[in-house]
Amino acid sequence: MKHKNILLIGCTPPPINGQTLAFQALVEEMDNAESLLLLGLRGVSVRIFLSKILVFLWLLVRLVSKVLLKKYVVYQTFSQSKEGFFRDFPIVFLAKLFGSKVIGHIHGGNYDGFYLAQNRLIKWLIRNMLRQTDSVIILSENMKNMLDFEPSVLPKIKVINNGLFWNINGNSLKIKLLPTESQKPVKILFLSNMIESKGYWDVLEATNILVNQYGYNIQADFCGEFIQYPDAKRFMNIDEAKASFWSFIEINNLQNHVNYHGIVEGEMKEQLLEEAHFFVLPTNYINEGQPISIIEAMAYRCVVLTTDYRGISEMTTPNELAIYVEYNSPETIVEAIQKMLQNPSEYHQISENSYQNYLKRFTKEKHLNALMDEIKSH
Repeated sequence: MKHKNILLIGCTPPPINGQTLAFQALVEEMDNAESLLLLGLRGVSVRIFLSKILVFLWLLVRLVSKVLLKKYVVYQTFSQSKEGFFRDFPIVFLAKLFGSKVIGHIHGGNYDGFYLAQNRLIKWLIRNMLRQTDSVIILSENMKNMLDFEPSVLPKIKVINNGLFWNINGNSLKIKLLPTESQKPVKILFLSNMIESKGYWDVLEATNILVNQYGYNIQADFCGEFIQYPDAKRFMNIDEAKASFWSFIEINNLQNHVNYHGIVEGEMKEQLLEEAHFFVLPTNYINEGQPISIIEAMAYRCVVLTTDYRGISEMTTPNELAIYVEYNSPETIVEAIQKMLQNPSEYHQISENSYQNYLKRFTKEKHLNALMDEIKSH
């Protein structure tokens, strides 16, 4: 007999990232489901730490009060960090203890890396938690092997692509054409968090080469919050990263070619996507999965320049739906953009192919329908 009661557990923005946006869209769409929200605030202050602990403890109290009275299908976003795991494990344990079913959703592609970094006890707890789940959702077929360390979970894996989490009127968007007049800039967009391994510095250096070495009229727009991750190699902290970013712009006289917008949402984000010719994400980010920012770019007919990494290879096809560049290699970005500028018909074809790929596989409706079907199937 299938459970009729659905309980959604996860974080909504802030912070703004693929996982929080996806969970928010699911909560809004499944208005007949109940939800329990975790606190996803970033920071190391005592106040934030205590707030997250208190919210989590209250969530556990509410969870127990619900599963004691009736059985649920509990949908939960799974973390790829030790802190997040110590949140995930008690939720799964309590839900299963009282007879509910559990669906775990992994939004990144580094679960095996997270697992291998733990001690023997935590590894045992991770495997135990995965064995208890009734289904584990991941983003692409080539991510299945990240759960090879627990073979019993492999038959329970369900692949569901990400999607765009707001509706756009594609027919109202202009066909993307490269500028034919030199006074009109070629627009490059980096739209993600400003994390070193996401490749924003590669985009900045490529902009410098295109402007100062080859004389192109480039406008590069950078959007996102500066965040320091453990995989950073160039900078020691956020302050150093910010200072170096602005210093590079000043030293290379890029003030008229580079704009930093911080976190963008709503009309501002849509305008930047509508105006951009190229979306560039040369990512090697440790927790990367299937970037929603690439889906956004495809939806707005941008030509995507990105790396052949994690779930990206199942989102795109090189030279047909995107152009692959190399991480930590601004020269490959320059080469790809130059090629497109010299071949506007090829640019136009990739732009249209990209948009059709979005319509076929990555709309909000396709993602949420697949996700809700999986939840309701238990």
